[in-house]
Amino acid sequence: MQGIGFQASVSVSLIAAVAASGQIIDFEVAPPPTAGFNGFRTTSYSEDGFTLQGEFTDGLTISASTDTNGFAGSRGLYSQFQNQTITLTKDDGGNFDILSVDLAEINTSSPAFTIAISEFRGFRDGVEVASVTFAPLNDGSTFATYVFPSTFINLGAVEFGAVFGGNGYQLDNITLGPPTPAPAAALVLAGGALASSRRRR
Repeated sequence: MQGIGFQASVSVSLIAAVAASGQIIDFEVAPPPTAGFNGFRTTSYSEDGFTLQGEFTDGLTISASTDTNGFAGSRGLYSQFQNQTITLTKDDGGNFDILSVDLAEINTSSPAFTIAISEFRGFRDGVEVASVTFAPLNDGSTFATYVFPSTFINLGAVEFGAVFGGNGYQLDNITLGPPTPAPAAALVLAGGALASSRRRR
């Protein structure tokens, strides 16, 4: 990683602290490349209690752990199809926070692949509550870390895809944490704690 995409007030140190009690999806445990391809092709991928689900059969590719075309220093996930939405959920159906993601351009030697702006949307109880777009650095397939806004908390699902440019990006090191109560819920909890404290006095 050689850069940080600055998009939120959440500090990198806070990400590291939360990640210690959460999960980082890094794709290092993915199976070896599918025969005839530069990576492992699949419709969905699960790791550390989370699943990434594509829309199309074998529509996801996890790059090989070698210096193949588009390799950005570690294994990353990208879409085999343009306009594909990929959905991240927790296997037990619970909510979660998403803190950061590493993004890189891919396959820069091919004119069919262009730099894409990646749109991420967060959902809580089936309703979209957060969105952000990131532009992967045009620096020769090097991962950089992009920090999510503080609105990406207590989510049931995160969807992402390319706003334009097809499937010209890959991602790695999805940093996740336990769910932070939404602001309204936090106020209710704080009010309940205050009332309890007053009764004890």
